[in-house]
Amino acid sequence: MTSMLRAICLCLLLLCAAPQARAGTAAQQQTNDATLLASAQLSPRQEHMRTADTLRAQCDPHSIVEQAGWLPLATRLIRDGFDAEHIIMLYARMGESYSPAPMARKISALYRIKFPPPAPAKSKDTGKKAPAPPPVYPGVVTSANVEKAAAFMRQHSAPLQAARQRFGIPPEVATGLLFVETRLGAYLGSAAALHNLSSLAATNSTAIMAGSLGSIDLSKADRRTWADKRTREKSDWAYEELKALLSWSQQHNLDPVAMPGSVYGAVGLCQFMPSNIPRFGADGDGNGKVNLFSVPDAVFSLSRYLSEHGWKEGISRKKQQKVLMHYNKSTRYANTILALADELRKHAQDR
Repeated sequence: MTSMLRAICLCLLLLCAAPQARAGTAAQQQTNDATLLASAQLSPRQEHMRTADTLRAQCDPHSIVEQAGWLPLATRLIRDGFDAEHIIMLYARMGESYSPAPMARKISALYRIKFPPPAPAKSKDTGKKAPAPPPVYPGVVTSANVEKAAAFMRQHSAPLQAARQRFGIPPEVATGLLFVETRLGAYLGSAAALHNLSSLAATNSTAIMAGSLGSIDLSKADRRTWADKRTREKSDWAYEELKALLSWSQQHNLDPVAMPGSVYGAVGLCQFMPSNIPRFGADGDGNGKVNLFSVPDAVFSLSRYLSEHGWKEGISRKKQQKVLMHYNKSTRYANTILALADELRKHAQDR
């Protein structure tokens, strides 16, 4: 179904004055349409009715969901207690078909970690060298980025200071984390979190990803077994995250169809996985909701997360790094946030 047809279908769904009974099975509908098309000498009113009936059949949300490949997943969600009409309309509105690409991307990344290429031979040079600085993400800790982060801190000083008082997280660290995660909200993800998590949840075997795994070699039995096992595990994980996303969205009256996310479904300025929202989400602006696309809520939520994972005033640099690695298991990630926080402190002192 083309994007134009999807748009037309969605408009017709909204414009239909009253719900219409679906015409039964797909085979029955095809028969009905064939009968209509075979009719000759229709009056203008009959022609209008024929066109309306045909378009309603094309725009049946169940048909849209089935054609887009979401019906098995939608059925599973409904069986697990989600409202049937709500789920069907969500997937009909989404306008994107099922894709194995998110899972293929995930399994490819895990494959490279599990089966790395042989390391190059080490040089026999035994000369002493000065210790290298801690590795950081390239292009992040720059003067221009420090200026942007400092301006963000000034603009949002109230929630940053309030979060520090409540959770003990320095504003420079909170700002550094938001910068590394989403460039302070400028980049929240190129696709919908709902689509990515749904695609991951619906992909439970490597057979579904045939042709999408690139250069991964699954000709060996042990690697194929490993890949199948990891695919099932990640599919189950994504399904739980999908349910958490849908529950959070309903609870706080948010639209998951319009919600951007990372390639693996993290959402908001602070890029929480949905299952972390009920555990660590915090209302920073006092409106009774947790909306991670709001700066106060994102700041309070990430601060609560770091606090509950061990951040305290006065902890050592090594312990700071360890806490940040709960957020992302990467020393480079933690080093970059801390380096950016250092530069923000220097920037404040120089003003």
